[in-house]
Amino acid sequence: MTQALTTATRATSVPGTLVARVAVVSAWVIPGVLAGVLWKILLIENRSGIINYYLSQAGLGSLPLISSPALALGSVVAANVWRGCAFSMILLYAGMQRVPRELHEAADLEGVSAWQRLRWLLVPQLAPVIALNLVLITIASFNTFDLIIPLTGGGPARRTEVISLFMYRLGFFDLEAGRAAAVAVVMLIVNLALAWVAGRLILREASRAPNEPRTAGAVAR
Repeated sequence: MTQALTTATRATSVPGTLVARVAVVSAWVIPGVLAGVLWKILLIENRSGIINYYLSQAGLGSLPLISSPALALGSVVAANVWRGCAFSMILLYAGMQRVPRELHEAADLEGVSAWQRLRWLLVPQLAPVIALNLVLITIASFNTFDLIIPLTGGGPARRTEVISLFMYRLGFFDLEAGRAAAVAVVMLIVNLALAWVAGRLILREASRAPNEPRTAGAVAR
């Protein structure tokens, strides 16, 4: 029992934690245009493309990472996930700090496995944070513009043209102000609906007791 309590109350600092935090926050705080330029340097299909350079060095040859419709879409998704993971990690890390220490001590005393700890302790405690994170990253992804402009510009063949780029093209290239305004109104409605959901989640979490447990009946079954 003493060993279990010692395990539960041990310091949580890990070597390299500060470096990892700086790397994660840097991915989040840099401007989207700069992130798009950095990914363009990684994926560009010539000698200066970092990924294709190493693929060639490995004898695999270069890949059309931003000129092939399928690969370009995958590249945009990867870049957006890389950028959004930083925010998600920060939010989930903050949520984990609110998990009562007593629950970890109880889990150590019960001798639960890592999977049981995740399923019965962490997931129920982090459920509101996970739901809020899903809503917020959906809003961010829905409005993505600055990342895609320098990376693919919506191409090739408009396969990576998101709704914000579609509105931009209608207004400034096709000069169809009415259609662009209609798209903007639709985007506004969707954003307001998602913001309402996020607000409801925040208010629901704030109304809970600070130490109210949200475990699924017990730490382990």
